[in-house]
Amino acid sequence: MRNGADWTSRFPHLVAGLASLPCESAILDAELVHPDGFGALHRCAHKRGEEGLQLWAFDLVQLDGNDLRAQRLSHRKRQLGHLIARKRIGRLHLSETFTNGEQLFAECDQAGPRRCRRQTYA
Repeated sequence: MRNGADWTSRFPHLVAGLASLPCESAILDAELVHPDGFGALHRCAHKRGEEGLQLWAFDLVQLDGNDLRAQRLSHRKRQLGHLIARKRIGRLHLSETFTNGEQLFAECDQAGPRRCRRQTYA
């Protein structure tokens, strides 16, 4: 969802893949991205196309009705990794934890502005 709008009908293949995960229900913290940047993602959303789209999952917040937020992030990520790996959805990826932010930003800078953009949040 973005700004409260439900976009599931725009990405039926990705939604079907998520629905096939081996669980009754799950709440993921994830980001829908396109390797060519936000403009390409925007075009896909409006054309209802899914070519190149990827979903990067950061966290498993709830699984089968169980709130996991009190568990350590490393444990939730491990559970999320097992959940994703068991289904092997090609466009669903686990986003690893980065412990060295400066190294991450340096790698993003090397990848170029179309691949990664540094953002600062107050």
